[in-house]
Amino acid sequence: MRNAALLLLFAAIYLAGCTHPVDTSNDRIPEWATGGTLHDVTLDIWATGTPEDKRATAGEWLHEALWQGHLQTDEQIKAFGAKVELYVQMTDDLVRLMPQIIQYEPDTPYKTIRSLLAESVGEGEDFNKHMGPAAIYNAKAPVP
Repeated sequence: MRNAALLLLFAAIYLAGCTHPVDTSNDRIPEWATGGTLHDVTLDIWATGTPEDKRATAGEWLHEALWQGHLQTDEQIKAFGAKVELYVQMTDDLVRLMPQIIQYEPDTPYKTIRSLLAESVGEGEDFNKHMGPAAIYNAKAPVP
C-alpha cells in the first residue's frame, strides 16, 4: 500500500511538471529578434523581405518553438543568434531551390513560412538537436 501511495505521489509530481509552463521571465530576447512580419507569408513573399525582417521573424519563430527559457546567458544568446542566421539561410535556400523542390513537393510554394517551421519542428529531436538550445551542449561534447 505504501509503495502504491509513493508511486501515485511520483506520478502526480511528474504530471505536474509536464504541464508546468516554461519560465521565460529571465529570457533576454535580443531586440533584433522581435518585430518580424513574415510569419504567415509564402516563400515568394519571404524572398522580397529585408534581411532585418527575416532575422526578426526567424528569431521569433525559433524562440517560440525551441528557445523559450534558454535565452538567459550571453553564451545562449550567441548560440541563438547563430541558429537564427542559419534558419534564415536555410529558408533563403528553399526560395533559391524552389524550381527543383516543386518537382517533388508541388504544394511547397503555397505553404507559409510558419507551416514550414511547424513541419521542421515536427521532425522532432533532430531539428532540436541542430537548431534548438541542445545545439549548445552538443557542440561541447567531445568528439570520439
